[in-house]
Amino acid sequence: MKLNVNWKSVGKVSLYILVGVAFIVSLGFAAYKQDAMPCTKLNVVIKDTLGHNFVDIQDVRTMVENKVGPVEGKPISSINISMLEKIINTNPFISDAEVFSTIDGSINIEVKQRFRFSES
Repeated sequence: MKLNVNWKSVGKVSLYILVGVAFIVSLGFAAYKQDAMPCTKLNVVIKDTLGHNFVDIQDVRTMVENKVGPVEGKPISSINISMLEKIINTNPFISDAEVFSTIDGSINIEVKQRFRFSES
């Protein structure tokens, strides 16, 4: 019993598998390298279109440093971004905060101020 093998198809499938494995491995290395990368800077942006000055950039930086210490120089993987977001959102003058890291090692914090302050 003779088996006919289409070697051209086997070669194509093997090539696709090899390219897929190489892609997955390279993604793994990139994610590992970014996690080990130290935080290069802390960027804070206050989104306030009405000119309210309930909170400023230094207030946000101070909140972060009081809770977790200085973030510059720490590995990105050791900075709990969701915890930072929760800490910032506890400020009564902030309606919403978004915290995220970028590929260059920056931690970015975007803060929306409340339009008015109410205790309820």
